[in-house]
Amino acid sequence: MSSPRPTTFVPAVLGLALVLSAAWGGLFAFVRHDRTLVEDNAYHQAENYCIAFEEYVHNIVLTVDKGLRHMEQVYVRARATGTPFEDVAAEAYAPIKVFQFALIGPDGILLYSNLNPARNRVDLSDREHFRVHLDTSDDKLFISRPILGRVSGKWSIQFTRKITLADGSFGGVVVLSVERNEFESFFQRIDLGRRGLITLFGLDGWMRARGSQIPESTHDITRDPLPADRPYFAKDGPHRDRIRIPSFYDGVQRLGAWLWVRDVPLVVSVQLAEDEVFAAHSERANRAMAAGLILTGICVLALVVFAVLRRQRDAALDEAAASEERWRLAVDAVGDGVWDWNPASGSVFFSQRMGDIVDRPVADLPRTVPQWLESIHPDDRDAVAADFAAFLEGAPRFVHEYRPLCGTQEQKWVLDRAVVMSRDAQGRPLRVIGLRSDVTERRRLQDELDRRNAEMRRLQAALAAREISLARHRLNEAQRVARLGIVERDIAGGQWLACEHAQALLGLTPKTAYDTQALLEHAQGDLTAITALLDDSALGAINHELAIEDDGEVRYLRVVGCVPRQRDESAFITLQDISARRASEQEQARLKERMEEANRLESLGTLAGGIAHEINTPAQYVGDNLAFLANCAPDLLAVAQAAARECSPPSCPQVTQALERTNLDFLNEEVPAAIAQAQDGVRRIAKIVQAVKEFCYPSSREPQPCNLNHMIEAAATVTRTAWKYCAELELDLAPELPQLVAIEGEINQVLVNLIVNAAQAIGEKNAASPGRIVVGTRHLDQRVQFFVADDGVGIPPERHKRIFELFYTTKPPGQGTGQGLAITAAIVRRHGGTVSVESAPGQGARFTITLPVNGPLGNPDAIQAEGPA
Repeated sequence: MSSPRPTTFVPAVLGLALVLSAAWGGLFAFVRHDRTLVEDNAYHQAENYCIAFEEYVHNIVLTVDKGLRHMEQVYVRARATGTPFEDVAAEAYAPIKVFQFALIGPDGILLYSNLNPARNRVDLSDREHFRVHLDTSDDKLFISRPILGRVSGKWSIQFTRKITLADGSFGGVVVLSVERNEFESFFQRIDLGRRGLITLFGLDGWMRARGSQIPESTHDITRDPLPADRPYFAKDGPHRDRIRIPSFYDGVQRLGAWLWVRDVPLVVSVQLAEDEVFAAHSERANRAMAAGLILTGICVLALVVFAVLRRQRDAALDEAAASEERWRLAVDAVGDGVWDWNPASGSVFFSQRMGDIVDRPVADLPRTVPQWLESIHPDDRDAVAADFAAFLEGAPRFVHEYRPLCGTQEQKWVLDRAVVMSRDAQGRPLRVIGLRSDVTERRRLQDELDRRNAEMRRLQAALAAREISLARHRLNEAQRVARLGIVERDIAGGQWLACEHAQALLGLTPKTAYDTQALLEHAQGDLTAITALLDDSALGAINHELAIEDDGEVRYLRVVGCVPRQRDESAFITLQDISARRASEQEQARLKERMEEANRLESLGTLAGGIAHEINTPAQYVGDNLAFLANCAPDLLAVAQAAARECSPPSCPQVTQALERTNLDFLNEEVPAAIAQAQDGVRRIAKIVQAVKEFCYPSSREPQPCNLNHMIEAAATVTRTAWKYCAELELDLAPELPQLVAIEGEINQVLVNLIVNAAQAIGEKNAASPGRIVVGTRHLDQRVQFFVADDGVGIPPERHKRIFELFYTTKPPGQGTGQGLAITAAIVRRHGGTVSVESAPGQGARFTITLPVNGPLGNPDAIQAEGPA
């Protein structure tokens, strides 16, 4: 064969490469330039929108601020002239659309709102837009993040300013509430694409408003603030810039610009989704690339056509000389064996590979069809002979795999393929060419694959069985967790089929099926009625409750099902264990009884306060009269003694007889003592009456300074009947205890609860000698501490955390409601204090209360009493 002529195509290839290089270079330059233009245009568009939106926001802020200042002036002027603000409220409306304007007093209580004409008491002292004006003397505008109004019930942005009265004091806060729609209406005028985003947020990171076609749930601006590392939060950075960053809320890559709003700590940002910005550019780039590919294809196709034409000319020149050489090279190069058979002459050509495949020399290969069939494995011989006979009779091709008899003992598989190149007029083949391939390795791999497939099917079957078992186990476990059981009723056969959990719920012995008698064995409810319903052909729903007794335990089951339409259908009934619900209902009934008892005790306390008030007046009369008698008795006794000395029977017979009947020495000794004892009793009555009045009618429901030691002494007096028969009460009071800012009635309630609990704990001990209760106070810097200690039965450590839970009690029914310590803990927390317990079984208990002297964090107003003022 002649050598190829590569130099013929070198100029054409080089020219084509030069043309394509220039074309693709210009194409890439166009794409880069177009992307740069699109990107710059997007940045300019975002910057222009930022400037427009900043101007819009700035105008709204200036207008609202003017309205705030005008409202402040109207309020200060009305306050100075004594005019009710409601009479001049119409002058205070802002010049823009706001849905609420309000005044908050210096104590945080809402003074006026156009949405709250009834002036219900609303405490806004915890709102940020009020607290921010307490911490600074600057008269600055504050713009809150969107909050849900307690009066309006709407999400809005609060614009607030501090009210400074004529004397310079803090007079409260004036508020204008602006809906987010007031800002977001600007967004409706522009189109930022489906995922574009325009936002207004503060330097605190919280968004005020947003505009986008993205659903609100994806960008929840009230959920989290923006990260502090965003470039627009840098204090020393620029006040405007371009930005390219993924979104904090949805992770979408966006580009745009941001700008600080003048005079207020707000930032406007406009961001466009990159995929939408570059969508048109991508389409143009794709069209350009497609054009480049088409141009390249045309050029390559032209080169190929040129090459084919030149090659055909060269091939025509070399065909005659190279034909024999190509055949030889093809036979040697192919991996399969090649044979060429002429049936008419009987000549056969075998390539060397034909002998190598069957481990025989080429000269020993069979030359006739009968010899060839004899060289095939007997098990495959008949099938090969039938296929080859059909091939010779006219079949288009012969393809068959079989095992030849090789020169060695090794067993091989071969694939023979043959085609008839030409036939005579009668259809007999004149020339047949075939290929033989060694497929031994492929068959080995196929057998291995079949074996593994069989193993895989076996494993899949085992896995399916395991999954079914796991599914059955999960179903049983789900029924157990949900306390559900399923029972199938075979109406025709009269049998019941129960799942594993249904068997457990009904207390049945595990087996496949049950008759009605076995199912009724443990049922106390009307299961017979359920059976009758199922046996009846009429449609109907089943909804019954059963009581199942098993080993002395009663379970309550809800039975739900329906009667099937056909007698040959099965009925399915669901069993649900409602024992916990029944127990919960019983517990709720008990809690209701306890609450009613607490209400009765509260009414009794109110009645006791009224009785104490009524007793106080006659007791005062008795005390005053006894004091008079105490002053007069010594004089009367002195007169009687003087008369006894000076009068004689002849001169004063009646006086003498009266003195003889009276034991003056006894009266002189006993009358002063009797009067003193009566005065002491009256004082004790007055002390008890005063203590009861203080507990039933506390001096104030507002925090005020009070004497803790005096309150403890009063509590000891009021609770005397609770401890005097079982314990001795000792007071260990700090002499120089500072005044405690607290709600007196609530601290009294804490003291009574702890002293009564201590007396009850000592009573439960049933000791022969009286127990001991110690109530003491301590001064700890800016805090005061008081404790109540007893030597009663004590509290196990595992119950220390639960004793402060509402309605948790360790006492028998009727002796405790489980509310005392829960109320005590709530009162202490409300006063900014702590309560702790130290106790062990049999060693008594010590409850320690620590309270700040001046109320929580030094702010008495932070304490709020429960109930009506």
